[in-house]
Amino acid sequence: MRLPEKYLLTDEILMLWIIERFTDHFSKSAILKGGMHLALLSSQRSTNDLDYTFVPFRSKSEVIPEIERILSELVDASIQKSIHSTSGRFIIKLGSATTQVEFNVSESAKSEALSTEVLAKRLGVIPRIVRVLSPDVELSNKIAAWNERRLLRDLYDIYYWYAVVGVLPDPETLTSRLSRFKSRLPRFRTRKKMTLDELVNELLTAVNDLTETTFYEQLGAIIPAKALDGVFPGLRAQLRELVMRLKQIAPDSPTDQPEGLS
Repeated sequence: MRLPEKYLLTDEILMLWIIERFTDHFSKSAILKGGMHLALLSSQRSTNDLDYTFVPFRSKSEVIPEIERILSELVDASIQKSIHSTSGRFIIKLGSATTQVEFNVSESAKSEALSTEVLAKRLGVIPRIVRVLSPDVELSNKIAAWNERRLLRDLYDIYYWYAVVGVLPDPETLTSRLSRFKSRLPRFRTRKKMTLDELVNELLTAVNDLTETTFYEQLGAIIPAKALDGVFPGLRAQLRELVMRLKQIAPDSPTDQPEGLS
């Protein structure tokens, strides 16, 4: 895929170029995940981030030089790098386009093949096959992410994975994430882990407390109105159904049905 002149460059074009170059260079070792994975499954929630897990690697230092080499092909781009204990981030600005690549490394990760057709067709280029994180792992990580930061867009993504894509969470992944619970929210700041049953109750409370006004106010800026129209009732119903699915795999779940599921 060739990039157009800088003045014609968009965020989507820049992201697709990076996706293709990572696939060319890393092959099956570059596993795409997060918002762009959902976008390739026709989710209309906007994203300008690319999230990756690189396998099989033990250290970020094994992939950083290769990422920098690829991004150096973007002539005149402004690139900012920040490396943290568990992840790394590159912010790329070229012309009027901006995107962010956030990544971590792992010795293994469940993945599968997916076409870039949804995005490629919109941009008028030939689709490619890329590696993406296994959907059940994605849903588990998204549930855990919501649990740690309580963002409504995370609830929407959970709904999309479960109700639209038709995915069930991977219990092992979810349990593992709960065992290393990290949240910046004041009431959870000292917590180091959470049980699945506690998560179930927290999720049910959030779903029952969610109002249609809040739903449209918070998601209207990142999802087109036509994609949100009429979604709220179904979203609540599907998330309540997911809660019941989660209760079935929670070993410490009470036998009584939680209030609000009648």
